[in-house]
Amino acid sequence: GRIVNIITKVYKKKLRDVTKSVMEAVIPIKRHYRKLFKQEFLLRPVVESMETNGFIRTL
Repeated sequence: GRIVNIITKVYKKKLRDVTKSVMEAVIPIKRHYRKLFKQEFLLRPVVESMETNGFIRTL
C-alpha cells in the first residue's frame, strides 16, 4: 500500500511526476532490503573447507 497511497490521481499527473513518485517510494524499500541482506549474508563470518565439499558455511 505504500506506493499506491503516494501515487493517487495518476490521471492528473504527468508521466515524469508519476515516475518521480514511484522512485521516491521505491528507494527506502530498496534501502531496507539491502540492509537486511547485508545483515544476513555479508556481516557473518564465512568458512569454506573440505568438510563442506566446497559449499560455503556460515557460522
